[in-house]
Amino acid sequence: MHIPKLLDLPGVELVEIANRTKASRDKVAAEFNISQVRSSWQEIISSDNVDAIVIGTGPYLHCEARMAMNRAEARQMFVASESSCLRIAQLVPAPFTLHADKTIRTYIKQGHR
Repeated sequence: MHIPKLLDLPGVELVEIANRTKASRDKVAAEFNISQVRSSWQEIISSDNVDAIVIGTGPYLHCEARMAMNRAEARQMFVASESSCLRIAQLVPAPFTLHADKTIRTYIKQGHR
């Protein structure tokens, strides 16, 4: 479900994959023309060829919760993130909300935070 929606986004290219089993990673790589098949996620996070990583897990492994309980906590996290030059983490909404990204970016550029 995630890969086709990611590939629909302009500028997105999937270049590496690691799945739990060799059969699974080979199948996905062939189906979506992903050139580099890795045997572990550790290989991907140390790759110089990757700008962003998507971690997709089966529904039985999902644990979804809010990062912040309210706007004040969200603002505090935002301010903390701006004071660090390190990439720490990025949480991405489910792929079925990607169609709203352009609108969200517009609101942010207009100063709605």
